[in-house]
Amino acid sequence: MRDDGVVGDLELYHSAVVVDDIHAAVELYRTAAGLEFTEVKDLAITLTVDGELRDTEFFAVYSRGGPPYLELIQDRSGGVWGRSGLELRHLGFFVPDVAAAVLRFEAQNCTARVVFPGSPPRIVFVQTPGGTWIELLGPDARSSFARWQETSYQPPEH
Repeated sequence: MRDDGVVGDLELYHSAVVVDDIHAAVELYRTAAGLEFTEVKDLAITLTVDGELRDTEFFAVYSRGGPPYLELIQDRSGGVWGRSGLELRHLGFFVPDVAAAVLRFEAQNCTARVVFPGSPPRIVFVQTPGGTWIELLGPDARSSFARWQETSYQPPEH
């Protein structure tokens, strides 16, 4: 690995954990680790999971000051992100060609299980034989994540 987090054409972007309460988790990592965060995004996406379309709703937020970043995810719909679903704790890597990277992982007995909409694929989650999730993010995802990194966390109003 080079000093900039790049291995071959895999560029480590983030690690992600699934949480029960995104705002409580942000406060935990802000207080305990001194991290600052982006705004929380409320996302609703139709994904292909194991060959079937699934609607999913979740909150997501990234730490600032990376890469690598820490992503926090709170599943709101069940069945994909959280413990009742796939519990997608993962490592995220930017790659120049998602389809080619998926083929390389599949050649090592990994399984592409979650695909975001788009052709060619923009974001794909593969699962290793040991159960680790790897998120492969294509070049067109980079600009939207860069814009997200320019935002700042705002706690909810009570």
